Amino acid sequence: MNKGKKNTQEERTEIVAFCIENGRDYGLAMEKYNVSYQQIYSWVYYLRKFTDKDELLSAIEEYIIYYSKKRYQLKLGCMIPIEYYKAYSA
Repeated sequence: MNKGKKNTQEERTEIVAFCIENGRDYGLAMEKYNVSYQQIYSWVYYLRKFTDKDELLSAIEEYIIYYSKKRYQLKLGCMIPIEYYKAYSA
């Protein structure tokens, strides 16, 4: 499965299952299936169902932490947002 290739629903399901079975190791799934982090992440969360409000809020908090503290961005000089703002706010 190459980047930019349209994946079938069966392929997506296989990738998501592999990712979840391996403790949500997105990097391992990226290497094995040659797809981007964003694709895998969106597929895992697209297929996720929430049973109550607390579970939904927990997933939102987890995403905010990822977005602001773990996500490297080229436009920020390959830094995560919090590193960038610390470096340039002084």
